[in-house]
Amino acid sequence: MKNLKKICSLFVILALTLSMGNIPASAAAPDDEASPAMTVFALNGEYTVVASGAAATNRSVTIICYNDASVHHNDVRMRDINGNVLWEEYGAIPHSGSRTFICGSDVYYVEVRIAATNIFDDLFVQKSGFCNVTYN
Repeated sequence: MKNLKKICSLFVILALTLSMGNIPASAAAPDDEASPAMTVFALNGEYTVVASGAAATNRSVTIICYNDASVHHNDVRMRDINGNVLWEEYGAIPHSGSRTFICGSDVYYVEVRIAATNIFDDLFVQKSGFCNVTYN
């Protein structure tokens, strides 16, 4: 049953992605250059790195989230090159919302995860979705 839910979630994400038309997608930018192209990341309840290196340092990072469940929002955190948390905000991006983050010279990683807005939904509703990220 759990595998069936995962497969269905993947099909929903694929259908949403395809229904949005042509979206340029690329791998995360290498450390020596940053790309302004949009990148798509699958999200769940664990932090996912959506920008790193030159894509995060001294840049604006716009994150557009698409959560499967309306009872979820998105947490965002920034870490330095050593993995130390510099900044974190719970509920930084509302359900299927967007926000632009200004990253300083010490930011090396920007991460996003899906989180529940209350304990019941944390226990009973699967955290799945995706986000589009642009680096300006």
